[in-house]
Amino acid sequence: MQRGSLGKKTHLVMTNLKFQIRKFFEVDNILSDTLKNMNNLKQNSNLQNFVNGALYRSVEEKYAGKIVIPVFLYSDEFEINDPLSAHNKRHSICALYYSFPTLPNQYTAKLSNIFIAGAIKKVDISEHGIDKLIQHVVTSFQDIESNGIVIHTKMQEYHVYFSLMLVQGDNLGIHQMLKFSGSFAANFYCRFCTRTKDALRSDTVEYEDSLRNVKDYERDVQLKQSESGLTGKSIFNSLDSFHTIENYYADIMHDLYSSGVCLFGFTEVLNYCIYKKRFCTLDDINDRRKILNNYKLEQGLSRMPDIEGTFLKATKEKSVVLRMTASEMAVFSNFFCFIVGPFVPLDDPVWKFATILIKLLDIINLPSYSYQDIDLLKQLVTEHHTLYLSLFKQHLKPKHHFLLHYARIIENSGPLRKMSCFRHEARHRDFKQYFNCTSSRRNVCYTMCVKASLMFSYDVTNEVFSKLNCKGYFNLSKLANKDYYKTLVNKKMLNNQVEVLLSQSFNYRHKMYRTGNFLTVSIDSNIEIYQIVEIIKHKEEFYLIVSRWKIRSFSEHYQAYCIGDKCNEHYLLNITIFDGPPVALENVNDVLMLRRKLFVYNDFE
Repeated sequence: MQRGSLGKKTHLVMTNLKFQIRKFFEVDNILSDTLKNMNNLKQNSNLQNFVNGALYRSVEEKYAGKIVIPVFLYSDEFEINDPLSAHNKRHSICALYYSFPTLPNQYTAKLSNIFIAGAIKKVDISEHGIDKLIQHVVTSFQDIESNGIVIHTKMQEYHVYFSLMLVQGDNLGIHQMLKFSGSFAANFYCRFCTRTKDALRSDTVEYEDSLRNVKDYERDVQLKQSESGLTGKSIFNSLDSFHTIENYYADIMHDLYSSGVCLFGFTEVLNYCIYKKRFCTLDDINDRRKILNNYKLEQGLSRMPDIEGTFLKATKEKSVVLRMTASEMAVFSNFFCFIVGPFVPLDDPVWKFATILIKLLDIINLPSYSYQDIDLLKQLVTEHHTLYLSLFKQHLKPKHHFLLHYARIIENSGPLRKMSCFRHEARHRDFKQYFNCTSSRRNVCYTMCVKASLMFSYDVTNEVFSKLNCKGYFNLSKLANKDYYKTLVNKKMLNNQVEVLLSQSFNYRHKMYRTGNFLTVSIDSNIEIYQIVEIIKHKEEFYLIVSRWKIRSFSEHYQAYCIGDKCNEHYLLNITIFDGPPVALENVNDVLMLRRKLFVYNDFE
């Protein structure tokens, strides 16, 4: 534990990064699995991970012949007291977390694999500025990127270099950490380009000639904030492998779901359908949401409150009010077409905007990108912004503008869904619960880091970093006695084993899989739909015996697949090949439909 003091009561409390990283990668096979995963990812032609992006490749060239693992630093503020009390914000904490984007998927899902680097009180940042308070953190990253860490595993000794390549957070947090303008009403509020606020209100494409660059950075720092959008030179630029201008990162949680693009778009569409065209009422929408059978699989759909109406004094018009958390909004957006679509005519122009927004969300949440996907993303963003301007007669918001840079961010840093704040904000939960158990507010940052160190010690001792969370009751049974055995296509995968462990349901990474549930598999631009028949555990791996269903067509109106008949063949497939956890079929006008689930917004353990 280390404290960097700036005065009698002002300090940063940080943990020992070098020790934490060494102990983490010495556990079990984490380092060897990570290096193997990185090598496999580099051989993929698609943009599947950060290592496939241009940013990592440019840094890797500086470490010729050496092992370099990228590190992400995340900052976010959270309140430990009653947010409505008279003392709210007094003890708000800015937590600094770091993580490793190249860990295998079974490791990245665990919250224990997001580590705390330090903690600062918000009031201290306001008084002294961020640079002085995080100087010790930056120095630690300089050490591990220049000198590396010697890691001893069971097999051999490795000398590994860890390079900070991205600083993450919500838009306000990133701007605070990297010294960009903290006001999104400023004339130059974008951290990626120098277009003016007035121009950004109507921009539907990215202007390459206005992008910020390293060459002009020093000049911009010398200008006034009102002329450049910069408040000073960031301390992070002292790192060899990092520069503020090349921090290609965007957070889909806040840009899209938390008072973001989804809120703006869905509010306008619902106002149009309910109050202008009167296709339906508020009660129709709320009732439709409740009768969807997805509530068994999607807790967010049943947990969200009813959509309400209000009267806007400024415009003297009625408007819907969408009060949802980011995760609830994400679930709502996934089923928006099923909830509202049955009430809307097929050729409605505003509904076209809604379907383009859904397409845009789907492509932003892709786990892997080809360059054709990136071109499609650019096209959808332009179409979405153009229709928003023309249909609703409103200017574009700052979060609309950030979408124009998404294609460039993906090219440099890989899929956005793997960099989302959803997982990191869930890390606050442990510390909020801990502070609820004590009334002491003296040295809260020190208390938080002591708690984090104790948790880390427990995780190291019990080697929980690599343990997969799976629960279920499996019984030893003869596979040959099952009705589906004769039609099982690839039964040889089990090496003709007579008896296997079978189950009807089990919990895999906090998601319940049951027989009868539906799953999807995406193969390039094609999709296949399967239904679970049985669950098998074989040599610490999990397989599903599934039956395939035919796809009749794709409905543009509902942005969903129309399901046909079930095929006779059965298949044995590893659980890891599926797009995500189970999805449910929807009966829309006597037609079974399904939307694939590409991203689980609470996919952590």
